Amino acid sequence: IYLKLKDFPQAISAYQKALDIAPDDFYNQFRRGYTAIEYGDAMNQELNSITSTTEYNKALEEVNAMYASGLPYLEKAHELDPKNAATVELFKNLSFRLRDYDGMQTKYEKYNELFKSMSAE
Repeated sequence: IYLKLKDFPQAISAYQKALDIAPDDFYNQFRRGYTAIEYGDAMNQELNSITSTTEYNKALEEVNAMYASGLPYLEKAHELDPKNAATVELFKNLSFRLRDYDGMQTKYEKYNELFKSMSAE
């Protein structure tokens, strides 16, 4: 419900509580990672209104930090269900977006190849 209402902090909190109860639940891991992406997308939309380069760069770092916060959950979701192509695709796209950060280009290449192999099946 929080996610549908775009109340991202509450959605993240709710999924985190669910993960505290069931840390090995694929759905909770996936949705927690997905929520970080949705939150990052909403934050990214707000960047258009910033005119100062300094403020823009600071806000962009916050957006990228939000995106990056979803990575561990998507990796765990992939570990729990390695055949789920949606998880691999999200991770691939997210790591491409963050490719300039340490280790992200390598992760992008890994998940891009994995996604291609899944798509070919």
